[in-house]
Amino acid sequence: MVCQSLLTARPCVFNALSIVATFGYVDLDTPGVLTTLPEVFDSGYAVSKNSAFLGRRPIVSKNPLTYAQHYVWHTYAEVEERRRHIGSAIHTLFENGTVGGGEYPTVGLWSSNRPGIFLALGIIHFVNFQQSG
Repeated sequence: MVCQSLLTARPCVFNALSIVATFGYVDLDTPGVLTTLPEVFDSGYAVSKNSAFLGRRPIVSKNPLTYAQHYVWHTYAEVEERRRHIGSAIHTLFENGTVGGGEYPTVGLWSSNRPGIFLALGIIHFVNFQQSG
């Protein structure tokens, strides 16, 4: 189960049988299994509060587009604080009628894979919005 460097942009290939053999069979009835995004985040936060969590490579040049060879990391604690602040603001906008429409508060996302999309998903789960798509 060896993965190429993150900087090579090559996909990682894992043997599913070796993963099952290593971790065993896990389903919803397995004790302690994590089933929601908030549970996954809270589990990591509990043991790694001040450790690196979400990272991105900063842009060095826009012409040509070039990224740094290093990552800038946000800790679990930093992400948790942002998640709570932004989630509270979005929840307030729905509660006072500034945004919304329809029977349920719904948020749609369209984004590339980046730290902000994971933060947005965490916020949606944090304020318990419905997800579609």
